Amino acid sequence: MKRKYIYRLLGLILALSIVPGISGQPRLLLQPTLSRTASVSAVMNSGPIDGWSDYHAHQMSHLGFGGGLVWGKHNGPANVALANCNGNNHGLTWVPGLLNVNVGTHKDETQGYPTYKHWPLWKTVHHQQYWEGWLKQAHNDGLQLFVMSAVSNELMCEVVPKKHGISPVACDDWSNIVRQIQAAHAFAAANPWYRIARSPAEARQIIDEGDLAVVLSVEASNMWGHNYNDWNIIKNRIDTLYNMGVRAMQPVHEFDNNVAGAAYFMGLFDWATGIVKTINTQSWIPGGPAGFVASVFKNRMDLDSNKHNRLGLTPLGRQMITYMMQKKIIIDLAHISERGFWQSVGMTEANKYYPIHVSHATYRVMFNKDKQDEKKLSASMVNAIKRSGGTVGLRTGKERTKTYTRSPVVANNCQGSTRSWAQVYRLGAQGYGLIQGLGLDMAGMIEQIRPRFLGSNQWNSDSAKEQWACGEDVQRGLSASTLGQPEKEKRVAKATSAYERGRQGGRTYTNYDYVGLAHVGYVKHMFRDMQNIGVDPSQIWDSAEAYVKMWERNYSSSRGRVYKPNASDSYIDHNSLVDSCKGWREKLGGYGSKPVCKRVPHFNIQRHNCSGGGKFVWRDPFNKEWCIENTSDMYKAREVVADKCPVPYTRHSNWSYSNKPVCKPIPAFKIRSSKCRKQGGFTYNGRCLWNKGYWYNSRPLR
Repeated sequence: MKRKYIYRLLGLILALSIVPGISGQPRLLLQPTLSRTASVSAVMNSGPIDGWSDYHAHQMSHLGFGGGLVWGKHNGPANVALANCNGNNHGLTWVPGLLNVNVGTHKDETQGYPTYKHWPLWKTVHHQQYWEGWLKQAHNDGLQLFVMSAVSNELMCEVVPKKHGISPVACDDWSNIVRQIQAAHAFAAANPWYRIARSPAEARQIIDEGDLAVVLSVEASNMWGHNYNDWNIIKNRIDTLYNMGVRAMQPVHEFDNNVAGAAYFMGLFDWATGIVKTINTQSWIPGGPAGFVASVFKNRMDLDSNKHNRLGLTPLGRQMITYMMQKKIIIDLAHISERGFWQSVGMTEANKYYPIHVSHATYRVMFNKDKQDEKKLSASMVNAIKRSGGTVGLRTGKERTKTYTRSPVVANNCQGSTRSWAQVYRLGAQGYGLIQGLGLDMAGMIEQIRPRFLGSNQWNSDSAKEQWACGEDVQRGLSASTLGQPEKEKRVAKATSAYERGRQGGRTYTNYDYVGLAHVGYVKHMFRDMQNIGVDPSQIWDSAEAYVKMWERNYSSSRGRVYKPNASDSYIDHNSLVDSCKGWREKLGGYGSKPVCKRVPHFNIQRHNCSGGGKFVWRDPFNKEWCIENTSDMYKAREVVADKCPVPYTRHSNWSYSNKPVCKPIPAFKIRSSKCRKQGGFTYNGRCLWNKGYWYNSRPLR
């Protein structure tokens, strides 16, 4: 049985679960052209970094998988890079109509530049999401650190029609990974604001000089070769990647390989592993097709009763983890089996708690039992990451989540939107005490956060069957005649009723409300939407600093266990004290011997949240109130706003009592005054009030 036909068969089965690539790119030579980077003599203690980060970005995935899956280019003018496709010139289309519209034929989802009617969109995972204009916008909006992950998969490449790919098409993971790394260097050479960092010192200098620090990473299962016994092949490939500037590596991706078992999280991956291992090791049982099936059965994933992979690190995998620590490489344990995770932890903790990084993940406890797979992090796995001083990139997406019940509760009534993602974010920030980066995983076959406000789907031929938004808010009146046409959208927004504007606090709608997290340039709008629902996103702006600090620990000879990181302040252990505001900050004044600095853009904070953890209210010279928090070289400032009623309560006629909002439930049932006092309340102005901390619960008296 020919290898390519076996791969095609398996790729069809798994097509909705792997990662992408594009057409029309020139073939690159295997010898890399190195880009401009920061000087190695950069000063490490240049002050804390203030900005957010994307820990897992497939910027060049259109150059992986043979180059024919994702439409659009990462660079070039928009009319070329984002030009319309025809719905049948990329993607998994060599058997038309067999796969769903997201990755197969899609003749009703073709329009990109200039109308953007069909893409980019939260669900169009087969089109570009990291075009240079959008990435530059994200950098202007505070993106400081960007982990560019080269990705590929031989099975997916075999499914993509060869006419869509880069000629001549090569499906092996190694050549596809190398091509993407070369493309990152070429992009850096052409764009001085995009600079590849080879050390934490370089990353600090790049960011200090106002540019985007890019860390190169790799993600592919067969990247380490098909030999299960020869360590030298793996060592040589690690050295080659390192010499090309790669500083973060994943041992494994979707399938078991020669170094580790993969985390099982989707049906048939155990059988896929069986086919891959059978082909790679040529361990076929004689007997024709029946023998091949028997071989696959023998080599498939070995799952326990919890559907966890029993394979952890192989002997070659243990050598790999040891060698990565010797070379100070960032160990990214995303996609590794839980057994492999704990075996790696044992090795890293024995080496003075060498840091553990997980570039894109979410938290197991926030999902229903049938979705609590081993790819998601358990609480004990999170604690191991914290002990090592490591970091987590929280993956964005449309998954259905449980509600995080720690006060103040954020309503989880719009699954797949900012509301459901915010539940997981709050668990990480408040419950686990983590500084979380974003693990966007864009251009990685992952549907992103969907909008909350759009009504019936007007983007697809099956619009009558599908509704993307939740209906939690007033229908905006958008239709197929307005979507993708900014001037008409503006008129619709202008015509929105006064009732709706009041209900939404006078908010200004953005394209994020129409298309969701469609590309990297919309992250700032996601932050604003988090604020709109009562979630503080500012902790994410500590994630670039957290990543670089983790990287610095790789080089520390006095490294030890980190017992309990403080989620509210990642600016510790820095000796450089400066009387100025750095990075994305604006000086407001001074307090004591330090400046008071606000982020640009900055995030508001309700008055009741400005307490504890070293936070307190400070008035600037213009009598405006700010919540400031002490750090090593400055006070971080956020504008103080009046306390709001918690969801689902609403403000009662703008009442206040003792400078606290008076809030009423809907519906509000009447209560007798005697019962009011018996329940610990008191009567005021015809109502019963209960003190709930920063607000008063209110019900009318009978």
